Amino acid sequence: MSIPPDYFPGRASYRRLHAMATVLERFCARAPDALTLAQLGGDVELPKRTLKSLCFNLERLGLLMAVGTAEQWTLADHPGKLTLDDVWRAAQFPIRSGKTDSRPEAADDIDMLISQALLAINQSISTQLRKFQLDSVRIAQRGLWSIR
Repeated sequence: MSIPPDYFPGRASYRRLHAMATVLERFCARAPDALTLAQLGGDVELPKRTLKSLCFNLERLGLLMAVGTAEQWTLADHPGKLTLDDVWRAAQFPIRSGKTDSRPEAADDIDMLISQALLAINQSISTQLRKFQLDSVRIAQRGLWSIR
């Protein structure tokens, strides 16, 4: 059973969350081995450019670690420590394809109020998402227990 794309407020947010979760799940499944961009492309149906941007962003956020070549990564921590909360937090940041250093616009009072409200919502969501580990997909695929 899959979640319909319109379940989340924005389709782009859902797609980004789904893409990051899918990529990180592949790294969990192959842990502790590293994955090249080519190997990841064979497992995940996303354009190479998108996968590369995702991996660079996940590396920048400390979830992946570069190994050897410029297009090879491994998980930065044990797969059992990676939760949906980590994916949720990573999905909150825009995906950058290169290094850009643009200054954010000055926030007004309403921006600050909305930011505070969204932070509280994200903390509440994060509390729930910490309960779900991405390596449980790997365990379920091996038939050790079923996901309910």
